[in-house]
Amino acid sequence: MEQENIFQRIFSSLFNRADPEVLRKRQLRTIAKELSKSKYKFYKASSSEILPSFAKFFFDVYKLVSPAQAMFQNQNPDHFKHWVIDYVLSDEQHALVERLSEEEILQKSKTMPAQELQAAVRQDIATLNGLFDANRVAYTDSAYARLQGFIAFCNYDFYFMLKKFDSTLRENDFSASPKFENIRGEYLAEDLLDFMSIAWTLPLDPAAWTDIFAIIKSKKGADPIAIPAWNKMLAKLRDIKDVEVFEMIIRLVKSDPDYVLKLTTKQDRIIEPFIEKVRHSAESVLRKILQDQNNSKVEQLSNQIFDTIQILPMKNYTDSNSLTYIKRGLPGFVHAQAMSYLKTFLVEYIKTEIRRFCDIVLVRGEWSTTALSTPMSEAYNTLLEMTTEVVEFDNSVAENSELGTKLKTYIIRVERDMEAKRMMTTILSDINDDAQGIIMHATQNIIVLGKNIKALIEDHEKQRPELIVNWKDLDRFAETPIKQHGVEIYKKIYNFIQLMQMLLKGKSNTPQL
Repeated sequence: MEQENIFQRIFSSLFNRADPEVLRKRQLRTIAKELSKSKYKFYKASSSEILPSFAKFFFDVYKLVSPAQAMFQNQNPDHFKHWVIDYVLSDEQHALVERLSEEEILQKSKTMPAQELQAAVRQDIATLNGLFDANRVAYTDSAYARLQGFIAFCNYDFYFMLKKFDSTLRENDFSASPKFENIRGEYLAEDLLDFMSIAWTLPLDPAAWTDIFAIIKSKKGADPIAIPAWNKMLAKLRDIKDVEVFEMIIRLVKSDPDYVLKLTTKQDRIIEPFIEKVRHSAESVLRKILQDQNNSKVEQLSNQIFDTIQILPMKNYTDSNSLTYIKRGLPGFVHAQAMSYLKTFLVEYIKTEIRRFCDIVLVRGEWSTTALSTPMSEAYNTLLEMTTEVVEFDNSVAENSELGTKLKTYIIRVERDMEAKRMMTTILSDINDDAQGIIMHATQNIIVLGKNIKALIEDHEKQRPELIVNWKDLDRFAETPIKQHGVEIYKKIYNFIQLMQMLLKGKSNTPQL
């Protein structure tokens, strides 16, 4: 008897086990029964239809948010970030942001030295950054997320959904009551899922919207929505969500009792980018101010050095040719201006005024020892030869040169071939390094020349000269008194070194005179 009972239990377990399809249908019937007990009569399970009461609920929401929709039309999304940031900034922070504006910095630059202005701007940036503690940053990001959620909720296409229930419905027309009809659930499933993906990410507590409505009102001059009606709608949505009314409808429509909507939430961080934008803007203005001052100083020095002499431009290593590369994101010829000034100085001064002075002091001068004249003589002769070096360098980048041919070959491919762009960058960097090397070499020798001329000026004034012993004889050979001529040359050299330092600032360590 006991053995028979065992076989009966095995038989029962084999043939009474629930079939998956039977189980699914049973679960769906349970869901339908549970949904029918809800006070929200939105769905008729027996016919798989969405009922007019569902459309009536969404029509009321549509009518409620319609005024807000108009507020958010044709708005740049970045404006909403500024709305929130402007709202949360304290008076002190507003003042700092104002001080860091382009207008304020440019105004200060008229009365404040550049370096002092730069220090003040950087201090203001640091202060602004320090005033945003973790709590304020978190609150700001949260407020922006809620504002985005509210805008997305208001901009949901209620009209598109509701027109499925009443094809005669007119957009934003609430003057008459629509005549909604039942529709098949599958026609509305995706619309409902889209709505849930927005609505279920919102906080459904009225207190979460007080500051959001204050932000909108401060910018638009009116409440975006009837607040009591909004709070009433939130309560109803919260109840629908708690009971899972929409979830049950979706499970029945999709015949999937286990369906779960996967919500994705995104919270942008807006304070760090805002501060970075303020910093970048302020520093860009500072760079422009410093560059303008640098350009003004360069022009002033150029006028003092060359006066009415026309600058001798390079033929190939030029700013105009450089634009071809810069437009494609390449380095360009970064030392073109400095090379033109160097070429002019070598031709117009080293080979003229400085030659006349050196011919007297180096050739006719009786030096105490030859060793004392050697540094000046070597520097002078090196500079005489450098004119040819400058011209040869310029010719090396001509179109028909080896380098020029390479540049023409790669420039055609650079926009579609990363390897070509890499090669172009390498070639241009090498060319610029060569230019910088020439400038540095010339500058070092000009400095040596200048220091020796200064020493000769001082020696000329001594009762007992230590460098040249025949100053009186040399004065007879000079068209201009030697001391006066030396002082004029030294001033030119001093200004030229200053000019090179201005042009190479941040690009090299130019020697000091």
